[in-house]
Amino acid sequence: MNIGLAGLLYTYSTGLKHHLYVNQPDIVKEINKCMTLDLGKPTYLTSKLAPLLGNGILRSNGVSWAQQRKLVAAEFFMDKVKVYINL
Repeated sequence: MNIGLAGLLYTYSTGLKHHLYVNQPDIVKEINKCMTLDLGKPTYLTSKLAPLLGNGILRSNGVSWAQQRKLVAAEFFMDKVKVYINL
């Protein structure tokens, strides 16, 4: 296990799969801004979820994911989310 940034960022593996753990909001924001389409969900996960989720944002990758993310991003602005606090 590689621990950096005082435990806020580390990697671990489970067999052949490698995982990155990020617990710092600035780094998470930077990762979310990444425009490359090389990052995506592994097919072994998405294929199992296909019957349940279809081709929605939770399962899509690449250009399809980018288009769907652009459509839903406006709904997560702080002003719109605050409306749901009392629910």
